[in-house]
Order: sequence, then C-alpha cells, then structure tokens
Amino acid sequence: MNLASLVNFVVNVIGLCIVVGLIFLALDSPFIKLDAWIKKFAKFAVGGAAVLAFAAYCAAVFLGVGTGALMRATPASIIEFAIGMLILIAVLYIITLVVEWLLGGAVAPGAQGATPAPSNIGGIIVFVVNVIAIVVILILAEKALFGGGLGLIPNIGGFGAVK
Repeated sequence: MNLASLVNFVVNVIGLCIVVGLIFLALDSPFIKLDAWIKKFAKFAVGGAAVLAFAAYCAAVFLGVGTGALMRATPASIIEFAIGMLILIAVLYIITLVVEWLLGGAVAPGAQGATPAPSNIGGIIVFVVNVIAIVVILILAEKALFGGGLGLIPNIGGFGAVK
C-alpha cells in the first residue's frame, strides 16, 4: 500500500457515504408513498451493498486482494445521482397528481403507509409506480457507486476516472 492508494481509499469512502446518505434521504421523501417495510427493504439492500463494497475495497487497498477499482464514485456521479433523484421525485409527484385528478380525490397508499386495499385503485396505481421508483433509485445508486455515473456530466481532470 502506498499513499496514493490510501488517498484513493479515503476519497471513495467519502463518495460511498455521500451516495448512501442521499439514497436514504430520497427513500424518506414524502413523495415516495410506500409502506415502511418496502422502504426498509431498499435501505437494507443499499446498506448491505455499501458494507460489502467497503469490505472489498478495504481488502483491495490494505491487503492487496482483488482490484482497487471496485468503486467508481466521482463528484460527477454524485451530482448525476442527485439530478436523477430530483427528476424521479418530480415524476412521482406529477403521476400522483394525475391519478388524484382522474379519480377525484386524494390517493393514499393505505392505512399508515400500508399496502393499499384492492378496492383503492388509485392507491394501487401509486403503489406500483412507487415500487418501480425504488428500482430506479437502486439502479441510480449502482451507477453512481460502481459505474462512474450515468455519463451526463463529463469527468473533467480524470478524478475517479475508470481506466
């Protein structure tokens, strides 16, 4: 291990913390109308992936096991993740408004965020759209942490660039 590896490790751990924090914040958005169990499930998936990535990266940097290019979080990928989340939240908001407008009333996912009853068609529609949104969040997170971003913003200066 050399100083460059240690600095790269610290930078990637900071990127990991930022992206995981943003994911957890996004999952608690009031615009994502899902029950607590599904949000908890997504948080465990993200948290578990982050812990595994951290352990693999520690092994790569400190023990020389595997490759040091496991995580590819860059400032650009973090900004792209945030952009993707803002767009997703706006889309969820618009879909919820349209469903409420078409069905003539407020749409709730169910009692205290539980899965909606089969007779609550608006709640079911919003629930399914929000489950799809959770999948999109996980894909965005994967691209931000391991894929180097979505490619919307060029990686200037080569910081964190995948070679």
